[in-house]
Amino acid sequence: MIYPGQVQGILGEDILLEDTLDPGRHAHYQNARAVIARMGGRLSHGSTLLRELRKPLAVLPQVDLAWVGREVLYADGELRLVEGQA
Repeated sequence: MIYPGQVQGILGEDILLEDTLDPGRHAHYQNARAVIARMGGRLSHGSTLLRELRKPLAVLPQVDLAWVGREVLYADGELRLVEGQA
């Protein structure tokens, strides 16, 4: 976990799933409820930007791509499918 928070939404829409944290995607990050990256680090420019925006953020390399488009709960570094979505 890079920035804490708890958010529920659709993975890939409300909660962005990114390969890396790119500060060039600032506009997308502003509209997201949270961002999950598959790679990156705490000191990257993207991480710094998201902390400044106070967006929940984690690097989770093992996210199941089958969850994209489904409702998930992100809470302090952990991503789970919402009950009834399994």
